[in-house]
Amino acid sequence: MVQVFLLLSIFATLILNAISDEYGPPMPSDDYIEKAAEEYFIKLKQPWASPEDEKLYAGLVGYEISKVHSITQRSSPRPMVCISNEVFFIGRWEEGSYGAEVYGDKPMASLDRFYDSNEGDYYWEFSQVGVVASGYSNMDFKPGWFINPDWGDKIYAWWCYPTDSDGSEDGGSNGGKDGGADGFPLGIIIGLTVLVAVIAGVGLFVISLVTGRKAGYMAKTRIRPPPPPPPSPDQAAPQVQITQQPYSEIDPAVRKWMENNPIYPGYWYVTPDGKYVANEIYPDYTIPVEWIKGTSSEPLAELFSTPVPDMEHSLHSSRMAALIKRTNPELLDKLTERSWRELDEGQRRDVLQKFADTLAKQLKMPRINVELDPNLEYPAVYDWNSNPPRIQIRPSGSMWESPFHSTGMINHEFQHYLQHTAPEKVVGGTPEYVNTLKKSLDNYIHHSVDPVRYSGQLCERDAENIAKHMREKISKAAYRQKFEKLVEAVWDKEGLEILNKLEKEEAEKKLNKLFDTIFGREGANILPRRHPSR
Repeated sequence: MVQVFLLLSIFATLILNAISDEYGPPMPSDDYIEKAAEEYFIKLKQPWASPEDEKLYAGLVGYEISKVHSITQRSSPRPMVCISNEVFFIGRWEEGSYGAEVYGDKPMASLDRFYDSNEGDYYWEFSQVGVVASGYSNMDFKPGWFINPDWGDKIYAWWCYPTDSDGSEDGGSNGGKDGGADGFPLGIIIGLTVLVAVIAGVGLFVISLVTGRKAGYMAKTRIRPPPPPPPSPDQAAPQVQITQQPYSEIDPAVRKWMENNPIYPGYWYVTPDGKYVANEIYPDYTIPVEWIKGTSSEPLAELFSTPVPDMEHSLHSSRMAALIKRTNPELLDKLTERSWRELDEGQRRDVLQKFADTLAKQLKMPRINVELDPNLEYPAVYDWNSNPPRIQIRPSGSMWESPFHSTGMINHEFQHYLQHTAPEKVVGGTPEYVNTLKKSLDNYIHHSVDPVRYSGQLCERDAENIAKHMREKISKAAYRQKFEKLVEAVWDKEGLEILNKLEKEEAEKKLNKLFDTIFGREGANILPRRHPSR
């Protein structure tokens, strides 16, 4: 008898699979996701048993949560279109750190669903299992979750519907009417079959209907950060085959320029003939290689060949982060992902205004207003035509939703404010650099005219480079402060003293190692060494 019921349950399952949509579990709430990301970040910052892991995560300064979806097709057991909603945890790294080299801007983890046998229930947490197992396939992920109005307030982790349906929630039905033997509704037939199977105690397939099972795991892929302002963050590289000069054959000076350009990082390449630098997002636009090498007689070539003062930008950003932590720690508290999500539009503007005020005060510049404009074409702009000048922000889009990118936007536009009104105050600005910067402003190339030369001109590289350093340093300081509060809450002041002592010892080790590497045995006595007993 049990075999008969088992066959009936299998038969019912096959019918359901053949005619209906398949759903995964609903995705958790934003608050749940933010808390899970925060817990995962804190977990990564805890001491690791493996020295390799400690080295890997030492440079982790913050994170971003990225909601994406993908659309694929499967052919078995029936042609279906499958949509997968995913959440990625993308680390933000200190420049030059080991973690930045290993991960870069790739997702570190995805939000996955697990079963707790002790609690007898499912839970979500960020895990490297799915990301690592997928091997970063070339699946085309699109920003944001896929939402079906028919779902109400639910957003499913995955959803598959027959290719011959219109994708509605009742896809696969025959005009909304189910045909059956002698006019008996097929739904009732299936319902009775399922009921018989349940009575027999064979309920496994019912559980699968309730919890959902992922048919064909949706592979993850590399996620690139949105282009910096003013290009739209929703842009993506075109899906076309581009022929490029082999990386090993690129002139070292050009290769360095491509690697160090903070705008559209990772998208630059040299054409097969070696004459032009181009960009995968805008392959129809180019910059002559000779301009970048500085070997051209073209008068404006120096606008592209002049390097930005990267070290000075990094040092200035570190000092600003330390200053804000010392004088305005409340501002840092608002610049973590979780805190940012809790702020309304006006509160976010106030935070960015205070950040801009701090920059202006430190550089002895007049205050510049930060204003919101929902109709702005770009995420942010410096409006030098207004009197007085102002920074405008569009209060929507992925960059606005991220404190990491929002602080970068403000600093990018503030740098333009500095370039236009007091170029002699730009960080790292030698007289020669300031003159070239002025020439770059006088011959400004707008993004709408030529997006590639826009991205290569000095004034834009200068603005984005310091913005890159600033957002990384500020993010690191914000999460460091959050971590310190956690340590203090658990271990009181003694915990903070231990934490600072450990960091000082680690810094001394790095400094000693650096001197030993440079000077060898001759440098053994240059630095004072601590006695082992102390």
